[in-house]
Amino acid sequence: MKNYFDQISLANPNLSSYMCFAQVISDRIFTPSEIRKGFNQLVDKDDYAKSEKQQILSHLLKIAKKRSN
Repeated sequence: MKNYFDQISLANPNLSSYMCFAQVISDRIFTPSEIRKGFNQLVDKDDYAKSEKQQILSHLLKIAKKRSN
């Protein structure tokens, strides 16, 4: 996941880490635990409000679920 995230980040330097991570999730299939772990490791904490973290993760999990269907 990190390698693909890094590729997207390098190719799109104007995108936030959250947007790059969302692209990773929409392009590949990951388990919910991989998504949570990847989010915590790769998304800059300045890219989202701490109070919105659970809502953001829920949205990412919905994206991933659509992708896996």
